[in-house]
Amino acid sequence: MSSLDLIFDPNKVADHAWSSLDRSSLPSPLSYLTSAGLRIGKRSGSWISTCCPIHKGGAEKNPSMSVEVNTGGFFCHTCGIKGGDIVALHRLIHPNLRFRDAVADLGGRFNE
Repeated sequence: MSSLDLIFDPNKVADHAWSSLDRSSLPSPLSYLTSAGLRIGKRSGSWISTCCPIHKGGAEKNPSMSVEVNTGGFFCHTCGIKGGDIVALHRLIHPNLRFRDAVADLGGRFNE
């Protein structure tokens, strides 16, 4: 397991913040990929390929990351980075954001 896996593991986020997240307030994974400027490749079932933001800032020649279009879970077949949702992907692109800040940046809300 790499140190990046720990950064983007939703199980490492405080239980209260994670459980109080209103997931319906987050953008859909497909709209997020488009707005983030990541090139979208082929779709296979509920998975879509895109360029990994770690490789050359998302400008790699061939998409190496698979994103699940319903949950936002992702996995890069080149570097092995993975995450469980769109918040984790946003934090991958913006590594200095804390969980709550990433949710707010995405327009998300908490049920508190």
